[in-house]
Amino acid sequence: MTEKPPVEIVIPNYNGHEAIALCLEAIRRRTAYPTYGITVLNNPGDGQDAPYLRLLRDARAIRLIETDHDRKPGEAMYDLLHASPSNWVCHMESDVEVLTPDWLDILMRPIQNPECDIAVARWIMAWDDDKAVTPPVWGPEVMLLNLRLYRPFLEPDDFQQRSIPLADYKYRARLPVILPPNYSGYVNLDTCWRFTEKVTYENSARFRVAHIPAGYFGFKVRHYDGISTRPTRPEIQPRWAMIRTNLAALRRS
Repeated sequence: MTEKPPVEIVIPNYNGHEAIALCLEAIRRRTAYPTYGITVLNNPGDGQDAPYLRLLRDARAIRLIETDHDRKPGEAMYDLLHASPSNWVCHMESDVEVLTPDWLDILMRPIQNPECDIAVARWIMAWDDDKAVTPPVWGPEVMLLNLRLYRPFLEPDDFQQRSIPLADYKYRARLPVILPPNYSGYVNLDTCWRFTEKVTYENSARFRVAHIPAGYFGFKVRHYDGISTRPTRPEIQPRWAMIRTNLAALRRS
């Protein structure tokens, strides 16, 4: 039987509250993959998450990186990837809940032959003149990355989100964006846009990428989108309520 390589699950956190608790406790209760660790980078935020995360650290349930100031997403991921003790890294947002024991096995399956270097789930379609184009690009809610191969190309802004003038975007025929309605001269680049460029359009290292089927989200993992970027908006409140309900149910089970 082929030995399964160790995987480090890396999670940036900012005011995750019940969401980061659900994320971590679901991973620990529902992951069948035998060789994994968890590293959390905790931004100070409002200070409410630190005591809970330190308890998990002291119980050796997670590795914890604490920052003295709130880091941008790209900076946090840069630190997490450099801190990983494993070559295989699974990046996960703090508002993701794993649902089935095989969620990590499915990500690892394509690379164990080995036939690919990166496995990604969660599509964000590219657009060109209001029509979907191929290949699609993705957001990083869940992504498995061979850090041994990617580390030489790693830069602090690889997982950053920003808007830039459309004229400055190099790959205009393959936009990982939807143009904001009132800013037609700008392009709204989603998280991990530089990573996307490096492993698709540029791909100087000839990365081999496996795309996990779309059904992975919703059946294997659930994403409570928006709670980290729009936490107080009225339309987000039902997601917070669902997180609290699911966390309580998990702890009772």
